[in-house]
Amino acid sequence: DTEFDCAREAFIGPSLLVFAMQDPGAGARLCKTFAKENEHFAVRALAVSGQLLDAKQIDVLAKLPTRDQALSQLMSVIQAPTAKCVSTLQAVPSKLVRTLVAVRDQKQAA
Repeated sequence: DTEFDCAREAFIGPSLLVFAMQDPGAGARLCKTFAKENEHFAVRALAVSGQLLDAKQIDVLAKLPTRDQALSQLMSVIQAPTAKCVSTLQAVPSKLVRTLVAVRDQKQAA
């Protein structure tokens, strides 16, 4: 009667259980790395939040960003409009100053 009960049929023969409480992708990344070095290792099932996933979905789960990476991506998305607005506001006075300098240089040359 746990959320991992959905994977009951996968527990046939020798089994290795990998738990990742904070980051669900961490266990998948660990299994993928171990499988590269050990050809007899195979993932039979994945259980995430009470849902049984096909073993082929390990790539999707392994590619999930960590919590810190996801927060970093979110903050960059939130920051982008503000940074663009600041650079746009800064461009107007800069262009005015460059125009005044060009007029001054033109008058000095004449």
